[in-house]
Amino acid sequence: MTEITDKIIAQNKVEQFVSRFEDSYFLLASHVALPLVLTPELVNYLRIEFLKSEKVPWISEADLLLSNLCRPVGYELYVMDEGVRIYLLQKLAENPKFGQKRIKEIARLLLSYIKYLAKTNHFIGDKELQLQTWGAMLYLDTEKTVKEIAFAISQCIDKAELARLLKITQDFKQQIASSGQFQDFLDYAQLCNELLREPEKVTLEKITHSYQVAKLELTIPKIVLSKELDLGELFYFEVVKVDNFGNIIERSQESARQKIEYLGNEIKLEMVYIPGGTFTMGSPKSEVDSRDNERPQHQVTVPSFFMGKYPVTQGQWKAIASRTELKVERDLDPEPSYFKEPYESIDRWQRPVELVSWNQAVEFCQRLSKLTGRKYRLPSEAEWEYACRAGTSTPFYFGETITSELANYDGNHTYGKGPKGENREQTTPVGKFPPNAFGLYDMHGNVDEWCADDWYDNYVGAPTDGSARINSNKNSNTNSTKVFRGGSWIYYPWWCRSALRGNFNSDEADSISFGFRLVSFPPRTFE
Repeated sequence: MTEITDKIIAQNKVEQFVSRFEDSYFLLASHVALPLVLTPELVNYLRIEFLKSEKVPWISEADLLLSNLCRPVGYELYVMDEGVRIYLLQKLAENPKFGQKRIKEIARLLLSYIKYLAKTNHFIGDKELQLQTWGAMLYLDTEKTVKEIAFAISQCIDKAELARLLKITQDFKQQIASSGQFQDFLDYAQLCNELLREPEKVTLEKITHSYQVAKLELTIPKIVLSKELDLGELFYFEVVKVDNFGNIIERSQESARQKIEYLGNEIKLEMVYIPGGTFTMGSPKSEVDSRDNERPQHQVTVPSFFMGKYPVTQGQWKAIASRTELKVERDLDPEPSYFKEPYESIDRWQRPVELVSWNQAVEFCQRLSKLTGRKYRLPSEAEWEYACRAGTSTPFYFGETITSELANYDGNHTYGKGPKGENREQTTPVGKFPPNAFGLYDMHGNVDEWCADDWYDNYVGAPTDGSARINSNKNSNTNSTKVFRGGSWIYYPWWCRSALRGNFNSDEADSISFGFRLVSFPPRTFE
Protein backbone atom coordinates (compact mmCIF):
# COMPACT_ATOMS: atom_id res chain seq x y z
CA MET A 1 0.00 0.00 0.00
CA THR A 2 1.40 3.44 -0.95
CA GLU A 3 1.92 6.32 1.46
CA ILE A 4 -0.64 8.33 -0.53
CA THR A 5 -3.27 5.64 -0.06
CA ASP A 6 -2.47 5.41 3.66
CA LYS A 7 -2.86 9.16 3.99
CA ILE A 8 -6.23 9.14 2.21
CA ILE A 9 -7.52 6.35 4.46
CA ALA A 10 -6.32 8.19 7.58
CA GLN A 11 -7.85 11.45 6.38
CA ASN A 12 -11.21 9.77 5.75
CA LYS A 13 -11.18 8.20 9.22
CA VAL A 14 -10.48 11.55 10.87
CA GLU A 15 -13.09 13.41 8.81
CA GLN A 16 -15.74 10.79 9.65
CA PHE A 17 -14.86 11.07 13.33
CA VAL A 18 -15.07 14.87 13.35
CA SER A 19 -18.31 14.90 11.33
CA ARG A 20 -20.00 12.81 14.04
CA PHE A 21 -19.26 15.45 16.65
CA GLU A 22 -17.80 18.94 16.04
CA ASP A 23 -14.70 20.65 14.64
CA SER A 24 -13.07 21.06 18.05
CA TYR A 25 -12.65 17.29 18.18
CA PHE A 26 -10.06 17.60 15.43
CA LEU A 27 -7.95 19.80 17.72
CA LEU A 28 -8.07 17.23 20.49
CA ALA A 29 -7.18 14.37 18.15
CA SER A 30 -4.18 16.24 16.72
CA HIS A 31 -2.93 17.24 20.18
CA VAL A 32 -2.97 13.66 21.50
CA ALA A 33 -1.42 12.11 18.37
CA LEU A 34 2.17 12.37 19.56
CA PRO A 35 2.04 9.89 22.50
CA LEU A 36 2.38 6.31 21.34
CA VAL A 37 0.24 5.05 24.22
CA LEU A 38 -2.75 6.99 25.55
CA THR A 39 -4.48 6.88 28.91
CA PRO A 40 -7.70 8.74 29.84
CA GLU A 41 -5.62 10.72 32.33
CA LEU A 42 -3.09 11.78 29.67
CA VAL A 43 -5.78 12.81 27.18
CA ASN A 44 -7.42 14.90 29.90
CA TYR A 45 -4.07 16.42 30.86
CA LEU A 46 -3.31 17.45 27.26
CA ARG A 47 -6.79 18.90 26.70
CA ILE A 48 -6.64 21.05 29.82
CA GLU A 49 -3.04 22.14 29.22
CA PHE A 50 -3.35 23.12 25.55
CA LEU A 51 -7.02 23.38 24.56
CA LYS A 52 -8.76 25.05 27.49
CA SER A 53 -9.28 28.23 25.48
CA GLU A 54 -10.46 26.28 22.42
CA LYS A 55 -13.67 25.15 24.16
CA VAL A 56 -13.12 21.46 23.50
CA PRO A 57 -15.76 19.60 25.59
CA TRP A 58 -14.58 17.14 28.24
CA ILE A 59 -16.76 14.38 26.77
CA SER A 60 -14.56 14.49 23.65
CA GLU A 61 -11.89 12.58 25.59
CA ALA A 62 -14.03 9.46 25.92
CA ASP A 63 -15.47 9.88 22.43
CA LEU A 64 -11.95 9.87 20.99
CA LEU A 65 -10.63 6.86 22.91
CA LEU A 66 -13.73 4.80 22.09
CA SER A 67 -13.72 5.76 18.39
CA ASN A 68 -12.20 3.80 15.52
CA LEU A 69 -9.18 6.13 15.64
CA CYS A 70 -7.93 4.23 18.70
CA ARG A 71 -7.89 0.70 20.03
CA PRO A 72 -7.46 -0.64 23.58
CA VAL A 73 -4.22 -2.50 24.35
CA GLY A 74 -4.52 -2.92 28.12
CA TYR A 75 -6.20 -1.62 31.23
CA GLU A 76 -6.98 2.05 30.42
CA LEU A 77 -4.31 1.92 27.71
CA TYR A 78 -5.01 2.88 24.10
CA VAL A 79 -3.01 3.35 20.92
CA MET A 80 -3.97 5.49 17.98
CA ASP A 81 -3.92 4.05 14.46
CA GLU A 82 -0.41 4.71 13.10
CA GLY A 83 -1.59 6.19 9.82
CA VAL A 84 -3.96 8.47 11.71
CA ARG A 85 -1.13 9.56 14.06
CA ILE A 86 1.10 10.52 11.17
CA TYR A 87 -1.70 12.40 9.40
CA LEU A 88 -2.75 14.34 12.53
CA LEU A 89 0.81 15.29 13.47
CA GLN A 90 1.41 16.52 9.94
CA LYS A 91 -1.75 18.66 10.06
CA LEU A 92 -0.73 20.05 13.46
CA ALA A 93 2.72 20.94 12.13
CA GLU A 94 1.13 22.70 9.15
CA ASN A 95 -1.31 24.67 11.32
CA PRO A 96 -0.05 28.29 11.38
CA LYS A 97 -1.45 28.79 14.87
CA PHE A 98 0.43 25.84 16.39
CA GLY A 99 3.11 24.35 14.11
CA GLN A 100 6.33 22.65 15.26
CA LYS A 101 6.44 24.85 18.34
CA ARG A 102 3.27 23.25 19.70
CA ILE A 103 4.54 19.73 18.91
CA LYS A 104 7.69 20.40 20.93
CA GLU A 105 5.60 21.80 23.78
CA ILE A 106 3.55 18.60 23.78
CA ALA A 107 6.74 16.53 23.72
CA ARG A 108 8.19 18.33 26.73
CA LEU A 109 4.96 17.96 28.66
CA LEU A 110 4.84 14.29 27.73
CA LEU A 111 8.33 13.72 29.15
CA SER A 112 7.20 15.19 32.47
CA TYR A 113 4.12 13.01 32.41
CA ILE A 114 6.21 9.89 31.71
CA LYS A 115 8.32 10.58 34.80
CA TYR A 116 5.12 10.92 36.79
CA LEU A 117 3.76 7.64 35.38
CA ALA A 118 6.97 5.81 36.24
CA LYS A 119 6.33 6.59 39.91
CA THR A 120 2.55 6.19 40.09
CA ASN A 121 1.23 3.80 37.43
CA HIS A 122 2.24 0.19 38.02
CA PHE A 123 0.25 -1.04 35.02
CA ILE A 124 2.76 0.49 32.58
CA GLY A 125 6.05 -1.40 32.23
CA ASP A 126 9.55 -0.09 31.59
CA LYS A 127 9.41 -0.90 27.87
CA GLU A 128 6.19 1.11 27.40
CA LEU A 129 7.71 4.04 29.30
CA GLN A 130 10.86 3.81 27.17
CA LEU A 131 8.73 3.80 24.03
CA GLN A 132 6.84 6.90 25.18
CA THR A 133 10.11 8.63 26.02
CA TRP A 134 11.58 7.93 22.58
CA GLY A 135 8.36 9.09 20.94
CA ALA A 136 8.62 12.45 22.71
CA MET A 137 12.40 12.84 22.42
CA LEU A 138 12.23 12.23 18.69
CA TYR A 139 10.79 15.74 18.32
CA LEU A 140 13.22 17.35 20.75
CA ASP A 141 16.54 15.63 20.02
CA THR A 142 16.27 13.35 17.00
CA GLU A 143 19.96 12.45 16.90
CA LYS A 144 20.09 11.34 20.52
CA THR A 145 16.91 9.30 20.13
CA VAL A 146 18.04 7.57 16.94
CA LYS A 147 21.40 6.82 18.52
CA GLU A 148 19.71 5.21 21.56
CA ILE A 149 17.41 3.08 19.40
CA ALA A 150 20.29 2.05 17.13
CA PHE A 151 22.41 1.03 20.11
CA ALA A 152 19.53 -0.97 21.58
CA ILE A 153 19.11 -2.82 18.27
CA SER A 154 22.82 -3.57 17.93
CA GLN A 155 23.00 -5.00 21.47
CA CYS A 156 19.81 -7.05 21.21
CA ILE A 157 20.10 -10.74 22.14
CA ASP A 158 16.44 -11.75 21.82
CA LYS A 159 14.58 -12.02 18.51
CA ALA A 160 11.24 -10.97 20.00
CA GLU A 161 12.81 -7.86 21.49
CA LEU A 162 14.57 -7.13 18.20
CA ALA A 163 11.25 -7.38 16.36
CA ARG A 164 9.77 -4.89 18.85
CA LEU A 165 12.61 -2.42 18.34
CA LEU A 166 12.36 -2.71 14.56
CA LYS A 167 8.60 -2.11 14.76
CA ILE A 168 9.29 1.03 16.79
CA THR A 169 11.76 2.15 14.14
CA GLN A 170 9.15 1.60 11.45
CA ASP A 171 6.61 3.62 13.44
CA PHE A 172 9.14 6.44 13.80
CA LYS A 173 10.36 6.20 10.21
CA GLN A 174 8.59 9.25 8.81
CA GLN A 175 9.81 11.56 11.56
CA ILE A 176 13.35 10.15 11.37
CA ALA A 177 13.43 10.45 7.58
CA SER A 178 12.13 14.02 7.65
CA SER A 179 15.39 15.23 9.17
CA GLY A 180 17.32 13.95 6.14
CA GLN A 181 20.26 12.92 8.34
CA PHE A 182 19.67 9.30 9.29
CA GLN A 183 19.27 7.28 6.10
CA ASP A 184 22.17 5.09 7.24
CA PHE A 185 20.19 4.12 10.33
CA LEU A 186 17.04 3.40 8.34
CA ASP A 187 19.05 1.20 5.95
CA TYR A 188 20.61 -0.55 8.95
CA ALA A 189 17.19 -1.20 10.49
CA GLN A 190 15.91 -2.53 7.16
CA LEU A 191 18.89 -4.91 6.95
CA CYS A 192 18.25 -6.19 10.49
CA ASN A 193 14.60 -6.72 9.60
CA GLU A 194 15.55 -8.70 6.49
CA LEU A 195 18.01 -10.83 8.46
CA LEU A 196 15.29 -11.50 11.01
CA ARG A 197 12.52 -12.37 8.54
CA GLU A 198 14.03 -13.12 5.11
CA PRO A 199 17.77 -13.83 5.51
CA GLU A 200 17.92 -15.56 2.12
CA LYS A 201 17.42 -12.17 0.44
CA VAL A 202 20.34 -10.49 2.18
CA THR A 203 23.39 -9.74 0.03
CA LEU A 204 26.99 -9.84 1.22
CA GLU A 205 27.32 -6.19 0.22
CA LYS A 206 24.66 -5.20 2.74
CA ILE A 207 26.25 -7.29 5.49
CA THR A 208 29.66 -5.68 5.02
CA HIS A 209 28.45 -2.11 4.50
CA SER A 210 29.44 0.33 7.24
CA TYR A 211 26.46 1.88 9.03
CA GLN A 212 26.90 4.88 11.32
CA VAL A 213 24.80 7.20 13.45
CA ALA A 214 26.55 10.30 14.78
CA LYS A 215 29.95 8.57 14.48
CA LEU A 216 28.60 5.48 16.27
CA GLU A 217 29.49 2.40 14.22
CA LEU A 218 26.49 0.09 14.16
CA THR A 219 26.99 -3.66 14.38
CA ILE A 220 24.48 -6.27 13.31
CA PRO A 221 22.91 -8.12 16.27
CA LYS A 222 24.52 -11.55 16.58
CA ILE A 223 21.08 -13.04 17.24
CA VAL A 224 20.31 -12.77 13.50
CA LEU A 225 23.75 -13.83 12.31
CA SER A 226 24.59 -17.50 12.07
CA LYS A 227 28.22 -18.42 12.71
CA GLU A 228 28.74 -18.60 8.96
CA LEU A 229 27.19 -15.18 8.37
CA ASP A 230 29.18 -13.43 11.07
CA LEU A 231 31.93 -11.43 9.38
CA GLY A 232 33.57 -10.61 12.67
CA GLU A 233 34.15 -7.74 15.01
CA LEU A 234 35.18 -4.24 14.04
CA PHE A 235 38.70 -3.07 14.71
CA TYR A 236 40.23 0.34 14.11
CA PHE A 237 43.63 1.41 12.84
CA GLU A 238 45.55 4.32 11.37
CA VAL A 239 46.61 4.43 7.73
CA VAL A 240 49.39 6.73 6.51
CA LYS A 241 50.22 8.26 3.15
CA VAL A 242 53.65 9.57 2.14
CA ASP A 243 54.87 12.05 -0.44
CA ASN A 244 57.52 11.22 -3.06
CA PHE A 245 60.25 11.82 -0.48
CA GLY A 246 58.82 9.47 2.12
CA ASN A 247 57.41 12.13 4.43
CA ILE A 248 54.07 11.28 6.01
CA ILE A 249 51.56 13.80 4.64
CA GLU A 250 48.29 12.24 5.68
CA ARG A 251 46.93 10.08 8.48
CA SER A 252 43.43 8.62 8.50
CA GLN A 253 41.43 6.44 10.85
CA GLU A 254 39.94 3.35 9.20
CA SER A 255 38.03 0.28 10.32
CA ALA A 256 37.64 -3.29 9.13
CA ARG A 257 36.15 -6.56 10.35
CA GLN A 258 38.06 -9.54 11.63
CA LYS A 259 37.26 -13.05 12.80
CA ILE A 260 39.44 -14.64 15.45
CA GLU A 261 40.41 -18.30 15.47
CA TYR A 262 41.85 -19.57 18.76
CA LEU A 263 44.59 -22.15 18.30
CA GLY A 264 45.21 -22.99 21.97
CA ASN A 265 47.66 -21.69 24.59
CA GLU A 266 46.36 -18.14 24.08
CA ILE A 267 47.50 -18.21 20.46
CA LYS A 268 44.99 -16.58 18.14
CA LEU A 269 44.71 -16.17 14.39
CA GLU A 270 43.13 -12.91 13.19
CA MET A 271 41.49 -13.08 9.77
CA VAL A 272 40.47 -9.77 8.19
CA TYR A 273 37.49 -9.49 5.87
CA ILE A 274 38.53 -8.24 2.42
CA PRO A 275 35.57 -6.98 0.36
CA GLY A 276 35.47 -8.11 -3.25
CA GLY A 277 36.20 -5.75 -6.12
CA THR A 278 37.96 -5.13 -9.42
CA PHE A 279 41.50 -3.80 -9.71
CA THR A 280 44.34 -3.39 -12.20
CA MET A 281 46.90 -6.12 -11.58
CA GLY A 282 50.55 -5.64 -12.49
CA SER A 283 52.70 -2.56 -13.01
CA PRO A 284 53.04 -0.01 -15.82
CA LYS A 285 56.37 0.37 -17.61
CA SER A 286 56.66 3.81 -16.02
CA GLU A 287 56.89 2.34 -12.50
CA VAL A 288 60.44 2.60 -11.15
CA ASP A 289 62.27 -0.76 -11.21
CA SER A 290 59.24 -2.62 -12.56
CA ARG A 291 59.81 -5.82 -14.54
CA ASP A 292 58.33 -7.38 -17.65
CA ASN A 293 56.95 -10.35 -15.70
CA GLU A 294 54.54 -7.88 -14.02
CA ARG A 295 52.85 -7.21 -17.33
CA PRO A 296 50.61 -6.93 -19.24
CA GLN A 297 48.52 -5.03 -16.74
CA HIS A 298 44.99 -6.43 -16.68
CA GLN A 299 41.69 -6.08 -14.88
CA VAL A 300 40.89 -8.75 -12.29
CA THR A 301 37.65 -9.15 -10.35
CA VAL A 302 38.27 -10.71 -6.95
CA PRO A 303 35.46 -12.17 -4.81
CA SER A 304 35.43 -11.30 -1.11
CA PHE A 305 37.60 -13.35 1.23
CA PHE A 306 39.34 -13.31 4.61
CA MET A 307 43.09 -12.83 4.83
CA GLY A 308 45.49 -13.14 7.74
CA LYS A 309 45.99 -9.80 9.45
CA TYR A 310 49.67 -10.70 9.68
CA PRO A 311 52.01 -13.28 8.19
CA VAL A 312 51.78 -16.55 10.12
CA THR A 313 53.81 -16.13 13.30
CA GLN A 314 56.20 -18.57 14.94
CA GLY A 315 53.64 -19.02 17.71
CA GLN A 316 50.84 -19.85 15.29
CA TRP A 317 53.07 -22.20 13.33
CA LYS A 318 54.10 -24.14 16.44
CA ALA A 319 50.47 -24.40 17.61
CA ILE A 320 49.55 -26.30 14.43
CA ALA A 321 52.85 -27.94 13.43
CA SER A 322 53.14 -29.63 16.82
CA ARG A 323 49.73 -31.28 16.38
CA THR A 324 51.00 -34.49 14.78
CA GLU A 325 47.53 -36.06 14.93
CA LEU A 326 46.47 -33.51 12.29
CA LYS A 327 49.15 -34.61 9.79
CA VAL A 328 47.89 -34.85 6.21
CA GLU A 329 50.93 -35.53 3.98
CA ARG A 330 54.17 -34.48 5.64
CA ASP A 331 55.85 -33.86 8.97
CA LEU A 332 56.41 -30.30 10.13
CA ASP A 333 59.18 -28.94 12.33
CA PRO A 334 57.40 -26.99 15.11
CA GLU A 335 60.31 -24.54 15.38
CA PRO A 336 61.93 -24.12 11.95
CA SER A 337 62.77 -20.41 12.14
CA TYR A 338 66.30 -19.02 12.16
CA PHE A 339 65.39 -16.03 14.33
CA LYS A 340 64.69 -17.54 17.73
CA GLU A 341 65.53 -14.61 20.00
CA PRO A 342 63.16 -11.91 21.30
CA TYR A 343 63.05 -8.67 19.33
CA GLU A 344 63.63 -5.81 21.73
CA SER A 345 60.99 -6.49 24.42
CA ILE A 346 58.76 -8.70 22.25
CA ASP A 347 59.07 -12.48 22.42
CA ARG A 348 60.08 -14.54 19.38
CA TRP A 349 56.62 -16.03 18.96
CA GLN A 350 55.39 -12.73 17.51
CA ARG A 351 57.97 -12.87 14.74
CA PRO A 352 56.80 -14.30 11.40
CA VAL A 353 57.76 -17.91 10.82
CA GLU A 354 60.46 -18.43 8.15
CA LEU A 355 62.47 -21.27 6.66
CA VAL A 356 59.17 -22.67 5.42
CA SER A 357 58.75 -24.26 1.98
CA TRP A 358 55.63 -23.92 -0.17
CA ASN A 359 54.78 -27.58 0.47
CA GLN A 360 55.11 -27.10 4.22
CA ALA A 361 52.88 -24.02 4.09
CA VAL A 362 50.24 -26.08 2.27
CA GLU A 363 50.49 -28.79 4.94
CA PHE A 364 49.92 -26.12 7.60
CA CYS A 365 46.80 -24.92 5.76
CA GLN A 366 45.49 -28.47 5.51
CA ARG A 367 46.05 -29.13 9.20
CA LEU A 368 44.38 -25.87 10.20
CA SER A 369 41.40 -26.68 7.96
CA LYS A 370 41.18 -30.13 9.54
CA LEU A 371 41.28 -28.66 13.04
CA THR A 372 38.73 -25.88 12.53
CA GLY A 373 36.41 -27.32 9.90
CA ARG A 374 36.94 -24.19 7.78
CA LYS A 375 38.85 -24.08 4.51
CA TYR A 376 42.22 -22.34 4.76
CA ARG A 377 44.73 -22.08 1.94
CA LEU A 378 47.44 -19.89 0.43
CA PRO A 379 46.23 -16.81 -1.45
CA SER A 380 46.30 -16.62 -5.22
CA GLU A 381 48.61 -14.00 -6.70
CA ALA A 382 45.58 -11.91 -7.62
CA GLU A 383 44.12 -12.11 -4.11
CA TRP A 384 47.47 -11.19 -2.61
CA GLU A 385 48.05 -8.15 -4.83
CA TYR A 386 44.44 -6.98 -4.51
CA ALA A 387 44.68 -7.23 -0.73
CA CYS A 388 48.08 -5.52 -0.67
CA ARG A 389 47.01 -2.57 -2.80
CA ALA A 390 43.78 -2.00 -0.85
CA GLY A 391 42.48 0.34 -3.52
CA THR A 392 45.80 2.01 -4.37
CA SER A 393 47.71 1.98 -7.66
CA THR A 394 51.06 3.28 -6.39
CA PRO A 395 54.16 1.05 -6.00
CA PHE A 396 53.45 0.76 -2.26
CA TYR A 397 50.16 1.02 -0.42
CA PHE A 398 51.33 4.15 1.37
CA GLY A 399 52.54 5.96 -1.76
CA GLU A 400 55.25 6.33 -4.39
CA THR A 401 58.14 5.35 -2.14
CA ILE A 402 59.03 3.36 0.96
CA THR A 403 60.96 4.10 4.15
CA SER A 404 62.29 1.87 6.91
CA GLU A 405 59.88 3.61 9.29
CA LEU A 406 57.04 1.99 7.36
CA ALA A 407 58.40 -1.48 6.55
CA ASN A 408 61.23 -3.92 7.29
CA TYR A 409 63.67 -4.21 4.35
CA ASP A 410 67.29 -3.36 3.55
CA GLY A 411 67.18 0.36 4.29
CA ASN A 412 70.71 0.90 3.00
CA HIS A 413 69.10 1.27 -0.41
CA THR A 414 66.48 3.73 -1.66
CA TYR A 415 63.47 3.68 -3.94
CA GLY A 416 62.60 6.64 -6.14
CA LYS A 417 63.16 9.86 -4.20
CA GLY A 418 62.84 8.14 -0.84
CA PRO A 419 65.54 8.27 1.85
CA LYS A 420 67.99 5.69 3.09
CA GLY A 421 67.06 4.13 6.40
CA GLU A 422 67.73 1.27 8.78
CA ASN A 423 68.77 -2.23 7.80
CA ARG A 424 67.58 -4.37 10.71
CA GLU A 425 69.10 -7.58 9.30
CA GLN A 426 66.36 -9.71 10.84
CA THR A 427 62.61 -10.19 10.92
CA THR A 428 60.52 -7.95 13.15
CA PRO A 429 57.43 -8.89 15.19
CA VAL A 430 54.29 -8.66 13.09
CA GLY A 431 52.20 -5.50 13.32
CA LYS A 432 55.12 -3.17 14.01
CA PHE A 433 54.43 -0.97 10.97
CA PRO A 434 51.32 0.86 9.70
CA PRO A 435 48.72 -1.31 7.92
CA ASN A 436 46.99 -0.67 4.62
CA ALA A 437 43.39 0.48 4.18
CA PHE A 438 42.10 -3.10 4.52
CA GLY A 439 43.78 -3.43 7.93
CA LEU A 440 46.56 -5.80 6.78
CA TYR A 441 50.06 -5.50 8.24
CA ASP A 442 53.51 -6.35 6.86
CA MET A 443 52.42 -6.66 3.23
CA HIS A 444 55.66 -4.88 2.26
CA GLY A 445 58.84 -6.52 3.57
CA ASN A 446 59.54 -8.61 6.68
CA VAL A 447 59.06 -12.03 4.98
CA ASP A 448 58.34 -13.17 1.44
CA GLU A 449 54.88 -14.70 1.24
CA TRP A 450 54.05 -17.85 -0.72
CA CYS A 451 51.11 -17.78 -3.12
CA ALA A 452 49.14 -20.71 -4.53
CA ASP A 453 50.12 -20.05 -8.17
CA ASP A 454 52.59 -21.84 -10.39
CA TRP A 455 55.19 -19.52 -11.89
CA TYR A 456 54.61 -17.99 -15.32
CA ASP A 457 56.93 -15.48 -16.94
CA ASN A 458 54.18 -12.91 -17.53
CA TYR A 459 50.43 -12.31 -17.33
CA VAL A 460 49.54 -13.37 -20.86
CA GLY A 461 46.57 -15.70 -20.45
CA ALA A 462 46.32 -15.10 -16.69
CA PRO A 463 42.93 -15.63 -14.96
CA THR A 464 40.76 -12.56 -14.49
CA ASP A 465 38.51 -13.98 -11.75
CA GLY A 466 41.00 -13.88 -8.87
CA SER A 467 41.80 -17.60 -9.00
CA ALA A 468 45.30 -19.08 -8.87
CA ARG A 469 47.07 -19.86 -12.14
CA ILE A 470 47.93 -23.56 -12.08
CA ASN A 471 49.90 -25.39 -14.77
CA SER A 472 47.66 -28.11 -16.19
CA ASN A 473 50.61 -30.03 -17.71
CA LYS A 474 51.26 -32.62 -14.99
CA ASN A 475 54.39 -33.91 -16.78
CA SER A 476 56.06 -30.54 -16.63
CA ASN A 477 58.48 -29.57 -13.89
CA THR A 478 57.16 -26.01 -14.07
CA ASN A 479 54.54 -26.67 -11.43
CA SER A 480 57.27 -27.17 -8.82
CA THR A 481 58.19 -23.49 -9.13
CA LYS A 482 55.82 -21.34 -7.11
CA VAL A 483 55.16 -17.62 -6.77
CA PHE A 484 56.02 -15.52 -3.75
CA ARG A 485 55.16 -11.88 -3.04
CA GLY A 486 55.87 -8.93 -0.78
CA GLY A 487 59.65 -8.82 -0.37
CA SER A 488 61.40 -9.28 2.95
CA TRP A 489 63.84 -7.94 5.52
CA ILE A 490 66.77 -9.07 3.39
CA TYR A 491 65.77 -7.38 0.11
CA TYR A 492 66.19 -4.02 -1.55
CA PRO A 493 63.14 -1.71 -1.43
CA TRP A 494 62.11 -2.22 -5.06
CA TRP A 495 61.61 -5.91 -4.27
CA CYS A 496 58.86 -4.98 -1.79
CA ARG A 497 56.53 -3.30 -4.32
CA SER A 498 52.86 -4.34 -4.54
CA ALA A 499 53.36 -5.69 -8.08
CA LEU A 500 56.68 -7.50 -7.53
CA ARG A 501 56.66 -11.22 -8.37
CA GLY A 502 59.30 -13.78 -7.42
CA ASN A 503 59.57 -17.54 -7.80
CA PHE A 504 61.17 -20.41 -5.90
CA ASN A 505 61.07 -24.20 -5.82
CA SER A 506 58.07 -25.48 -3.89
CA ASP A 507 60.08 -27.98 -1.85
CA GLU A 508 62.94 -25.68 -0.83
CA ALA A 509 62.91 -24.62 2.83
CA ASP A 510 66.38 -23.15 3.18
CA SER A 511 65.56 -19.45 2.82
CA ILE A 512 65.42 -17.36 5.99
CA SER A 513 63.11 -14.91 4.23
CA PHE A 514 60.20 -17.20 3.27
CA GLY A 515 56.93 -17.17 5.21
CA PHE A 516 53.25 -17.00 4.24
CA ARG A 517 49.82 -15.75 5.19
CA LEU A 518 46.44 -17.42 5.05
CA VAL A 519 43.13 -16.88 3.30
CA SER A 520 39.67 -18.29 3.99
CA PHE A 521 36.22 -17.46 2.68
CA PRO A 522 32.83 -16.07 3.76
CA PRO A 523 29.65 -17.82 2.62
CA ARG A 524 28.45 -17.06 -0.89
CA THR A 525 24.75 -17.49 -0.05
CA PHE A 526 22.70 -16.95 3.08
CA GLU A 527 20.40 -19.89 3.53
